[in-house]
Amino acid sequence: METQFRPYGMVATLSTTDSSAIVLTDTAGSALKCNFISVEASGENPDAFFRVGMDANSQATPAANYVATSASIGSTSGVIGGYASVNKGVVEFLLADGDRPSTIHLQLDEAGACNFFINYGQIQHGSGLRDNNRPNGN
Repeated sequence: METQFRPYGMVATLSTTDSSAIVLTDTAGSALKCNFISVEASGENPDAFFRVGMDANSQATPAANYVATSASIGSTSGVIGGYASVNKGVVEFLLADGDRPSTIHLQLDEAGACNFFINYGQIQHGSGLRDNNRPNGN
């Protein structure tokens, strides 16, 4: 089996500590349920960190019930998602079919202009036999 990937990308800008819902869309603008999501951030606060949460189908606690990112330090309860440092880290998800979200939630722990680079899509298994039917160029 071989792995195939249809990648999409977008950039989101945040400057507050409010959680922001980002809908992952295809080229037609329709919500796309993704099993691969990668988020990296570049911002003006070098000591800041960010959280990426998601609305997965199997999720028991909706992202709306998460504590603020700044309040999660020392928290005794985990959240579905991941954390990374602004300018230094990446949050990446490779998810099961039952967990494919089409919306993620971004949140900074401290205010300041920040760009989020979001790469996402669907990774699936391909067929080596089908590859023989594709044009291979001249």
